[in-house]
Parts: sequence; C-alpha cells; structure tokens
Amino acid sequence: MAWENFSCIIVNLLTDEELWKEDAQSYLPYPDCNPINFGCYEIHCISTHDKGPYRLKELEIVGQVDWGTTESRKVYHFQFLDWPENKFPVACHLLDFIGAIKTTMTALHTSFRNVPAIVHCCCGVEKSGIFCALWNLQEQMDDIEETVDIFSIVRVMRHQRPLSIQSKASYEYLYSASQSFKERMHINVSKADRKQKEGLLLSIGLSDEVQRLIENMQVDSDDSDI
Repeated sequence: MAWENFSCIIVNLLTDEELWKEDAQSYLPYPDCNPINFGCYEIHCISTHDKGPYRLKELEIVGQVDWGTTESRKVYHFQFLDWPENKFPVACHLLDFIGAIKTTMTALHTSFRNVPAIVHCCCGVEKSGIFCALWNLQEQMDDIEETVDIFSIVRVMRHQRPLSIQSKASYEYLYSASQSFKERMHINVSKADRKQKEGLLLSIGLSDEVQRLIENMQVDSDDSDI
C-alpha cells in the first residue's frame, strides 16, 4: 500500500503492547538490525526518536521497479504511544501528535490532499476514525474562518467508513479535543455547533438528527476499540 500509493507518512495509533498483541510489529524493523523482507520489498529502519507521547521512525523501503532495477523511498512512521485500550488520550498530546505530522508533511511539500498518508489502528475504525475526524476538524478551522461543523464531519466519515466514531463517548471526545484546539488557536466554534455540544453533553435538547446518529452507534462502549 505505501509503495503503490507513494505514501511517505504512516500513522500508527497502537501502543507497543497492542502491537505485540495484534502481531502488528512485524512490519517495523529495529535500527541497526537486519531489514525485513516482504516479497520484492525490503524495509530498513534508519533511525528512531522517542518524543514523549509519540515515536518517530525513519524508514527506507527498497522496491524492485524493473528487472534488476531497484528504487528506494523514505517513509516516516509516526506511532502514538499514549492511547490505552478502552480509554481516550489526553487531547493536547493527540493534538501535538497531529501537529508534528503536519509539520513533517509541510517540510516534505506534501499533504493528505495529494499524497495519501496511511492511518491504522487495530480494526481501522475507532481510533483511526477519531484521529481522522480531528485532522479534518483542524483543517476546517484553518480553512473556514471561525466555524467548525463536528456533526457533519462525523456524518460524512460514517458514510465513507461505516462504524467510524462508534460511541457517544467518542463523539463527546471530539468536542472536548476541538475545544482544546480552539483555545490554542483562539477560534470560536460556530453557535449552532456549540448548541449541539451542549445538548449532547447534558443529554437534553438534542436535535432529532444528532439523536439518531447517537442511537445508530451500534457498538457497545464495553466492546469498542478505544
């Protein structure tokens, strides 16, 4: 996937413990160790940097493009370490993580719009859904003056990727995290969206549409991959 889509960013939302449990560590070589081979592709780990709540690995993928001809590409692997199972991360840590990825992408003169990044967790919907929703929220705050629409972002994501943002608690977390980002950037959440937040958090005054969205979140919070 990374090779065929020319992806230069991989975002991994699993902790080290989850990686070993899910046997997802196998695609990540260690520095100064032998590369890992997947068919005609070879993955080398150039460097590893622990940066508080996340880890950055610089990888090199060597692939065969023609008979006897190889090409190497650099890929930056960001792993968020501060997201335990069945809990939510500290919002400012996740926002800093997203900011670090954006800074790297800017330095590489690329963005999610033209060169896709790969985002993964265990099941690909809950942690990944929250991450992508927060990314979109920040993009909306940057692109549209002083307004965000959390509900519409979640609705579009659930249409494109069913089961994304699986629980009411996850939906509430998006509001909490966006508030943290707003306080940093001094951006006001739109008045209408703020009313939706108040209704959700107080369990009163919910619009019919928001209420239906919450009721349609099928996965019980005890079973959610958060």
